[in-house]
Amino acid sequence: MPDPQADLNDSSPIIVWGRPDSSAVSRVMWTIGELNLPYRRVDWGGAFGGNDDPAHRARNPAGTIPAVELPDGRTLWESQAIVRYLCAVYAKGDMIPLDPFERAQAEAIMDWGPAFARAVSAVRAAYKNSDATLESCSVAISLLKPQLGMLELLLGDKNFLGGQNLGIADFALGGWLHRLMRCPEELELGIPTNVRSYYGRLCLRKPFEDHILTQVSAGMQRIGG
Repeated sequence: MPDPQADLNDSSPIIVWGRPDSSAVSRVMWTIGELNLPYRRVDWGGAFGGNDDPAHRARNPAGTIPAVELPDGRTLWESQAIVRYLCAVYAKGDMIPLDPFERAQAEAIMDWGPAFARAVSAVRAAYKNSDATLESCSVAISLLKPQLGMLELLLGDKNFLGGQNLGIADFALGGWLHRLMRCPEELELGIPTNVRSYYGRLCLRKPFEDHILTQVSAGMQRIGG
C-alpha cells in the first residue's frame, strides 16, 4: 500500500480537474495555496465540459468536479474529502486536529456547511431572477437568518471556525461566506459584526485572495440579474 507520507518528499504537482469559479474546486485550490503545494489545475466542468469523459469518470465516479491526482498517481474526489486528506498529510496537525474529538468537532462544522451553502444559494437564486425585487427576496433572506445565527454561534470569539488558527472548517465555509458577502447591499442581510470581521481576516490571506476573491462570484452582483 502506498505511504501517503511519501508525498511530503515528492515535488510532483497535484493535478486538479475543475473550473476555478466552482465552490468545490476553489476550496481545494485555497487549501493547496495555504499549504504551498505545487499544483497544476486543468479547466474542467461547466462550459469546459468533460464530466462524462471516461477518463474523468475513472478519476471521479460521480462525474463531478473536482478530481485530483496526487503525486503518487492515486486520485481523490469530493472536495471535503480532498481538503481533509491534504491537511492530514501536509499540515502536520496545524489545520486538522490530531485529537479525535477535536477533529470530529471540526468535521461537524464541515458537515453542517451544505446547510449554510443551500441558504446562501437560495438568496443568490432569488436576487438573480430577472424579475427579482426586494420583496421577492424576503423569503430566502428569512431562511438565511438561522444559518447566519449558527455561523455566529460557531465563531464565538475565535479568530477562525476551529479556533485561533485557520483549519478544515474554514475551507468548507469560507467560499460560501464570500458568495454571501458579494450579495447586493440593498438586500440588507443583517450579517453579524463578528462574521464580517471573520471574513475580513480571510480576505487578508493571499491564497484566499488568489483562489476565492478573484475567482468566485467576482463579477458585479445585482438584483434582477
